[in-house]
Amino acid sequence: MSIDNAGPAPAPTEFGALFTRSWELFKRNWIVSLPPIVAGFFATIIIAAFTVAVIIGALATHGVEHASAGFAGFAIVGSLVLLVLVVLLGLWSQIAMYAMADAAWARGSTTFADGFAAFWSRGSAVFVSWIGVIGVALLAFILLLPTLGLSIIALTFVTMYVLPAAIVGRRGGFEAVGESFRLIRRFFVPSLVTWLALYAIQYALSFLMYGAIVPLQFSMASTGSSTTLQMPQVPLLVFSGAGGIVTVLVLLAYAGFSAIVLVGLYRDLTAQPTP
Repeated sequence: MSIDNAGPAPAPTEFGALFTRSWELFKRNWIVSLPPIVAGFFATIIIAAFTVAVIIGALATHGVEHASAGFAGFAIVGSLVLLVLVVLLGLWSQIAMYAMADAAWARGSTTFADGFAAFWSRGSAVFVSWIGVIGVALLAFILLLPTLGLSIIALTFVTMYVLPAAIVGRRGGFEAVGESFRLIRRFFVPSLVTWLALYAIQYALSFLMYGAIVPLQFSMASTGSSTTLQMPQVPLLVFSGAGGIVTVLVLLAYAGFSAIVLVGLYRDLTAQPTP
């Protein structure tokens, strides 16, 4: 539905109902959170394998300073291929997550097939929308000082509907960026409340990382007149490492819930009649 030149709109779904319904959907469709985890896992393996290959190649040629032209070419081409693969994994993870969230709202359930189907049909549009968001980000950095940093804070707010528009609304890349701005302008209050709530929950979850890191920092602090950092005990290292991994996984899982909330709100807002 076109929302150009739209005037005041009817009130969308009530805030509490949106989050309650989103949570119910998320509990039944927790696999919405898996695409970023899967993509991160494979990206880590690919990067580690490439790093090991470069190290072995460097040692075989008696150090990087004596590396042959063939090895240098391998490193350059390999880096470009690595970059492309990581970008494709990131692209797939975002498209799959939002497409699966949309299927959850539409049918009540979803599978990875929804994510793969959307990747082939919406990949180019989402990639172009990334370019548009980068342009908006550059503008935000230009306005950083004149706005006292508010432009950076507002960046994620004004672009909160870009991915839903490109994937769920099947908009073109730059069209999705424009629709996000129009939706923000027309439904400013519900958009702001939802964005603040999602950000507050994410900020609270990020404190789990402090619970894992702070004990490690205290154990390494110098004691008495000594200025040498202390070596933490192995159990504490294991605890901090496990806590960090758990925090990352929790935040990635929360990204799936956020996708469900944003897709639900987007579907509701675009369904509002145009005055």
